[in-house]
Amino acid sequence: MGVSLAAFFVFLALHVTVWRTREGKYRGVFLLAVIAVSSYPSICLIGSVSFGQHTMSHFWTSAPLFFCGIMGYSHFYVGMLRSVSIRIIEELAKRPAAPMTLSQLGDHYPVREMFVTRLNLLEEKRWISKSGDRYVCLSKASRVSAINRYLHRAFLLDRTG
Repeated sequence: MGVSLAAFFVFLALHVTVWRTREGKYRGVFLLAVIAVSSYPSICLIGSVSFGQHTMSHFWTSAPLFFCGIMGYSHFYVGMLRSVSIRIIEELAKRPAAPMTLSQLGDHYPVREMFVTRLNLLEEKRWISKSGDRYVCLSKASRVSAINRYLHRAFLLDRTG
């Protein structure tokens, strides 16, 4: 358990450090996964060299615990820290005595800019195609959309973020 905890704290420290040093550059979920996957072996190597620990003796208990923690953290990071809904609530909570109008919220979160950024990314990743001022879904995105629609029906989800 000590290895899992140490690796998790190393992961958190690396995550914060990398995110602070890469401002304006890619800081997505893939990079988060790379940091997570490299944290555990690094701690195992340090433990092996410094303390003479046998990595395989604790691997079967510490690795699952570490990666379970990473899954929980990833869910927290993507679901809470990156959520536009939570960020809007934060803006409203900052001013409990002064309610905000929709246009004031729009000043903090320009909806058109959010859409344009996402559309450009989807086009760059070849999920959609742009022709003039119109967008078309490409086959890869259509398959993902079909799966998503099926899951929405299966879990009775009308609206999601």
